[in-house]
Amino acid sequence: MKWVLFLISISANGDTLSRLGEYDTMAECFRAWSAADKKLPSPKVNNRVICVRVADQLAIFFPADPGSAMRFGDSGFDQ
Repeated sequence: MKWVLFLISISANGDTLSRLGEYDTMAECFRAWSAADKKLPSPKVNNRVICVRVADQLAIFFPADPGSAMRFGDSGFDQ
C-alpha cells in the first residue's frame, strides 16, 4: 500500500485539492502531515491535511505533480 498526503482547501472562490506527496508507510505520511499541518494558518478552518491509503497498483492522476492543485469550484462537481 501507498499513502498519499493531500491538502483540502475550501473557499468562496472554489475548493482545491492539492497532492503534497506520496509515501511508502503510514508513519512517513503522518510525519509529513505533521510538518504540513504546522504550516497552515491558525485557527485551522476551511483547510485540512489528510493521509489517504491507496493500493499500489492504483495510479493517482489528480494532479500528476505533487504540489499542484485541482480546483472544484467551477468544475461542475459541485452542481
